[in-house]
Amino acid sequence: MIVFPFINYLNFALLMLLDFEVAYLGYLELKKINVGKLQDKIEESKSSENEKIRNEIMELQKNDRDVIEKGKSAFVSFMRSYKEHDLKYIFKHENMDIGDTANSFFLFRIPRVKEILGKKIDGFKETKINFEDVKFVDKNQESQYLQKRERNQQRREEKEAYLLEQKKKYEEKKKAKGRSKSQRKKRNLDDERKNFDEFTEEERLVKKLKKGQITLASFKERMKDLDLSDVEED
Repeated sequence: MIVFPFINYLNFALLMLLDFEVAYLGYLELKKINVGKLQDKIEESKSSENEKIRNEIMELQKNDRDVIEKGKSAFVSFMRSYKEHDLKYIFKHENMDIGDTANSFFLFRIPRVKEILGKKIDGFKETKINFEDVKFVDKNQESQYLQKRERNQQRREEKEAYLLEQKKKYEEKKKAKGRSKSQRKKRNLDDERKNFDEFTEEERLVKKLKKGQITLASFKERMKDLDLSDVEED
């Protein structure tokens, strides 16, 4: 990563820009804010120096959870503010190196935040550590943290139980709907079969009547049994 440093000599404000953010200088010029280049660029320092600083900060975090939580909060705030920046055409969230950014906050692991879900993260140096072993130096903070963790755990369990119950109800409803559909289909088939049988019987009786095999009175009586309309005498 190459960082370009600029300085506002009036307010002594130091501005650090990545190569794809340098267009911000044009915006500042339009706002009549003058900045000067401090030097051409700042190259990455030696890896051995970086690693030494990183190890020192990591050791500091292992002794106080407050440092860990503040680092996480700072990273989340930075990611959200960057993505919601008014000058999105300059500060493009998709151009950000998330892994490198997380390393700059000396995180043990990257928090789950919606701004980076599904994004490809390269180069992040994750440190294997059991967070439960890291406690707050401040006893009040530790007590508040444990209470909050217990409440969050309870809410997660309640949510899981609710979702499980909703899934169960959905499956039962789906199953009942399937049964109802099957029953309706069977009822329709039964009705069609009944209508077909009655029509066939009617045809058979009409043929017998024409052949003189049954009397008209007998024909009418048997047609009534089929629940059909009466036949008028000629």
